Amino acid sequence: MDDVYNNNWLFSLKEQKIAKIDLKTFRDNDANELIIGTHNSRFHCDDVSATSIIYAINETKYTKIYVIRSRSEECLKLASLVYDVPCESSPNRIVCDHHGM
Repeated sequence: MDDVYNNNWLFSLKEQKIAKIDLKTFRDNDANELIIGTHNSRFHCDDVSATSIIYAINETKYTKIYVIRSRSEECLKLASLVYDVPCESSPNRIVCDHHGM
């Protein structure tokens, strides 16, 4: 299977860069960065739509916007908004998952 389906990826939407997530070196987001998270593996139209809408709403508000693509709870804890992935919500994180409804 392709490496993309088995690993955790970080995309910088404004800089159009991709990298594997290194949890040891990746720092928590500051006030000028938005980190959103969704599942890895195949990207579906609901993921693309959600990512596009979130980006369009927030592109002028943040200097950097990252998308974490992972199913790892540890990786997704870095995101302040998680969508299309069932995971535990917290006061610092919004979780939007239509699969569990």
